[in-house]
Amino acid sequence: VLPLESARLSRGMGALKIRLAVGANPAEIAGVVHHLAKLPDAERGDILVEVPLDDGRMVILKLPATYTINLKAQRALKDVPGVERVEPLKAA
Repeated sequence: VLPLESARLSRGMGALKIRLAVGANPAEIAGVVHHLAKLPDAERGDILVEVPLDDGRMVILKLPATYTINLKAQRALKDVPGVERVEPLKAA
């Protein structure tokens, strides 16, 4: 039996996938992401950003650090103009 916090930390946190709307400015999320990088939270993971291109293709960018990915972070990212969806991804 593991304490709940230890079990949560040992299984890996996963990531958040953010989908931007067509025509959205990716720089709009920069301030929120910068803040998430600095928060001292045990629930950390990657952030992936789906950016639609003008020709219909989708590019996925993996941001270079780990970030807090808790429910508050998900809500903050969802409130950014141009964000269509924020989806938590489980670690494999």
